[in-house]
Amino acid sequence: MNQLFKSRLAIAVALAMGLVGCSEDEPGGSKANDGYGEIKGNLVTTGTTRDITYTSCVLLGTMDVTKITDDYSCGIVYMEALSNPDFDYDGKLLYGGHSDKYDKEDYDCTAIPINSLKSDGKFEKQIVNLKPGTKYYYRAYANIGRLASYSNVESFTTTDPSAEITMLTSDPTDIYAVSGTMNGVVNIGKLQDVNEDQEFGFIFATASQLNGADKLTYEYYHDWLRNHFETEDEFPGPEEVTTTTNLNGRISVNLDELRPGVSYYYRTFFKWNDKYFYSPEVKTLKTHGSDVITVGTNKATEVTAKSAELHASIPFSLIGLESVPCGFMISQVYSNASEFVMDEKACPWHKRYEDPDAEMFYISNSTAEKDFSMMISGLSPETTYYVCGYIRLNGEYIYGSMQSFKTEKADSSDDPDNPDNPDNPDNPEKNIEITTSGAYPWTNNGDGSWTSGNAGQQNSISTLTVKVTHAAGQTLSFDWSVSSEKDYDGLRMAIGSEQSELISGNISDSASLTFDDEGVTVIIFQYSKDSSNNEGSDCATVRNFRLI
Repeated sequence: MNQLFKSRLAIAVALAMGLVGCSEDEPGGSKANDGYGEIKGNLVTTGTTRDITYTSCVLLGTMDVTKITDDYSCGIVYMEALSNPDFDYDGKLLYGGHSDKYDKEDYDCTAIPINSLKSDGKFEKQIVNLKPGTKYYYRAYANIGRLASYSNVESFTTTDPSAEITMLTSDPTDIYAVSGTMNGVVNIGKLQDVNEDQEFGFIFATASQLNGADKLTYEYYHDWLRNHFETEDEFPGPEEVTTTTNLNGRISVNLDELRPGVSYYYRTFFKWNDKYFYSPEVKTLKTHGSDVITVGTNKATEVTAKSAELHASIPFSLIGLESVPCGFMISQVYSNASEFVMDEKACPWHKRYEDPDAEMFYISNSTAEKDFSMMISGLSPETTYYVCGYIRLNGEYIYGSMQSFKTEKADSSDDPDNPDNPDNPDNPEKNIEITTSGAYPWTNNGDGSWTSGNAGQQNSISTLTVKVTHAAGQTLSFDWSVSSEKDYDGLRMAIGSEQSELISGNISDSASLTFDDEGVTVIIFQYSKDSSNNEGSDCATVRNFRLI
């Protein structure tokens, strides 16, 4: 057969099928079927769908092979039924069809090729991995080159497994400030033996808009989003947590990253091939908030002209953590407890010289006990300080009551003429100020030496700050030593943006720094630890600071 005859035959077949005159759009678009022609007769025989199960079915049909050229492909295209009852399946259930910006609901049409036809054009095709208890629309398609044609749209519904599923949601237990246990029942009987995608657990939300059984579902939330496009009334959607532990149908999940004082609405769910089944009831888990987790700021003790020990207490047993970040807010200006908040006006106490205009400061630590205290130095004599304790729970701060204390008047040892006074001009160490804070402060050994405080604490940093007020030409000298896991734990020294390499292993030495100009220089010493081993004394020590 010559090439001209072959070309004329292909045109004749296309005419017989009504496929001439199609638009230039690809058949995979989501537009109506106009312009693609039509194969006469239904390609899928109506009423012959069989073997419908929870997640599969067999479709039977006939292709009119007398009207098909050798160059064709065919198959079944299907999609899940949408919530919109007026959705145009005839126009949008297409090979490669998908939603566009004008559709409220997202969808994708799935095409299943038919690779084997009987001599009379009959075929059967099994569709698998469907959602149980779900309605689907489908039709047959035939592609000839860039042209496509479709049969009528039909539908089927997979078997509903609800009768096999027992789900209940029970009251929460073990409630703390940042954790709680959700309880329920998910018993799926013989369905657990099905080798397909199954999960069970709890769906939960904090938004009050989702606090009922008719609303705490993914389906309701997504439908709400579709009908409130670009609205200012948005609220956080539901989350879920799954578990593999099922004790005779009973399931429990402890969530330990909750926010204090927040109500969580939850219910059990069973998910099969992305289809959710929910328990009939919703329960509420409310974590302990500031009405229960109260921070008490106690009176300061050991108050001197330049230092004081601060104290606070918390109901630690109600929090649900092994240790709690804690600390104190300090100010000479603010005296109202409502003003003591951790915001942009709060400055770390050890950086008070770097931010001289700050009016509120904080020092931080952590505690594993109901009572905690911290020693603070560098205070001014005869000055009133206002203090409140605080704790931080999963990013939320809970503040205590406000207390105040007044530092003492400088005694005779603080007299400027006393040679032992650090402020005496004849004392070369008068302009060296050493402070430490954080979860692992350095320890003042009382002999002119300081030792890092995070020995044995993995993934931690212990910081010491040395502020030197100097004249041009003066030299600061000091001794240091390190005993640590080599190359992993060690000491770094920093001045401004300049930082030394990690000093690790067992090593000691002396250092000196000569200042070119008059001014103030801050030196930061940090002993840092990684997440692995501890070796040696696991610490750094600095001593014998001298300014000459």
